[in-house]
Amino acid sequence: MPPAKSNPPKESSQKLRTSVKKKKIFFFKTSANNIKLTDKPKSDEKSQIKPSKNFARLPTKPDEASSNWKSLITQIKPVQSKGRLLYIERKKKEAAKKIEESSIGVTSSEKTNNDPEIWFDGVDPILLETPSCDASNIQFGSSGPKELTKVLALDCEMVGIGSDGKESALARVSIVNQHGVCVYDKFVAPGEEVTDFRTKFSGIRPHNLKNASQLGVVCHEVGEMLKGRLLIGHGLSHDLEVLMIKHPKSNIRDTSRFKVFRSVVNGATPSLKRLSQQFLGIEIQTGEHSSIQDAQAALRLYTMFHQQWEADLVSRRSERKSKIIKGKKSTKETLKTKETVQSKESIKK
Repeated sequence: MPPAKSNPPKESSQKLRTSVKKKKIFFFKTSANNIKLTDKPKSDEKSQIKPSKNFARLPTKPDEASSNWKSLITQIKPVQSKGRLLYIERKKKEAAKKIEESSIGVTSSEKTNNDPEIWFDGVDPILLETPSCDASNIQFGSSGPKELTKVLALDCEMVGIGSDGKESALARVSIVNQHGVCVYDKFVAPGEEVTDFRTKFSGIRPHNLKNASQLGVVCHEVGEMLKGRLLIGHGLSHDLEVLMIKHPKSNIRDTSRFKVFRSVVNGATPSLKRLSQQFLGIEIQTGEHSSIQDAQAALRLYTMFHQQWEADLVSRRSERKSKIIKGKKSTKETLKTKETVQSKESIKK
């Protein structure tokens, strides 16, 4: 017979149960919206995840980068948004503008109320008449302010020659680029005795023509500068005549012949002074004329209406082409009818 199991006393069994069964303590986590029942809160040190020793990170210094990483960087092109590219371009323009202002020496404190304000598209600072510049200072193909741009504006000043001084002779030539900066300014020796300097209008005095350049030299230099470029001016036919230059008609924009400007004076030829006053809101030619200032004003008038101006030219050219094509067709038709009539008459005979 197996020995009978001895039952433990009741008191000892109760103590065992109480020692095994432990109460689980809960903590309440409160918030504005809900109450959650959670276990014991973990300490901050335990909650933080410790990075492993072999944790990968991007190289921050050139020495830390491997050869594979360097080759990968050269192949990958950074993706930039359109707004970011525009921001970078604007910053570049602002930096270039500061360099230009420092080189020219035009500051807001140096501007006076007597100087007329002539401004240009794409250029923030007000560009006024700059000091005289020689052909030796012209920078071909450079990005500086004195660059020969695709658009140039020209103006000339005349003096009187002959017995009565009514005949005009060239005495000064000035050219500005599309930024309004002077790229060429020279006094010209007329080659004949000057009987009337016309200082009241031309601003030229006898001492200006003492060491002036020869007419042939100036004409050659100006002709070389204007080749293949758009020429702006007021009354350019007279200026080109005295310069003995033949510029293509398709590359000339004369402010005295534009229909919008001529409508101001009912189809007549407007003066540059009136156009500047009405469209630019500035006063020029109040005393002695300045060829640099007049060229700047003509250029600004063109830039204000260049879209309409060019659109009108395109429409006119298309109309001319269509008329020429219609004329050719009509001449062909008339020739055909004549040939048919002549052939019929020959058959009858």
